[in-house]
Amino acid sequence: MKGRKILVRADSAFYGRPGIHAACTAGVDISVTVPMTGITKRAIATIADDARTTIRYTDAI
Repeated sequence: MKGRKILVRADSAFYGRPGIHAACTAGVDISVTVPMTGITKRAIATIADDARTTIRYTDAI
C-alpha cells in the first residue's frame, strides 16, 4: 500500500490511549467512536464548526 494514506478506525471498545497513541505516533489518520459522556460532549463543544473534517468512506465494504 505504498503511497496510500492509512486510516485507523476504532470503535468505543478500542478508543483507549495505547491504540490512539500508537496511531498518532505512526502518523496515520484516525477515526474514533467514543461514548457520549459529559467529558466527550464538552470536548466536542470546543471544536469550531469550520475545523471539522468530513471523512468519506469511498471503499467501505
